[in-house]
Amino acid sequence: MAAIANMTVKKADGTTDIVYTGITPASGDGSPAIWKGLTVGAAPAHQPEFRLSARDGVKGLSRVSRATYRFPEYVQDNVSGLYRLNGAVNCSATVEWMKEMTSVVHKEGVYQFCNLVAHALAKQMLDEGYAAT
Repeated sequence: MAAIANMTVKKADGTTDIVYTGITPASGDGSPAIWKGLTVGAAPAHQPEFRLSARDGVKGLSRVSRATYRFPEYVQDNVSGLYRLNGAVNCSATVEWMKEMTSVVHKEGVYQFCNLVAHALAKQMLDEGYAAT
């Protein structure tokens, strides 16, 4: 079982790092572990957040992991100085594998899925909001 740790990833420019700090470890099956980009935003609500939870699937025959990500944009009003939510990028992924699968095969499937989402073409499609034609 993985222990919560900070995660460093590249920003959109492909060279600059951003650290997602492990804020809260999962407290049990089904509860999320939470990471935040603490260097972003003027308040905790403005910070991007990644969550991952895992639990048994139907009849305990599988494991289901759910990842969610939120990258909000808050803008400050020039007159009042108050911040308002301008929008957010919201992402999610669900991964389910049957417990009877061999660990080598289910690991290969999970890693290939993650590597596909991290591929430049997938990033471009998700950024543009259109599938490849």
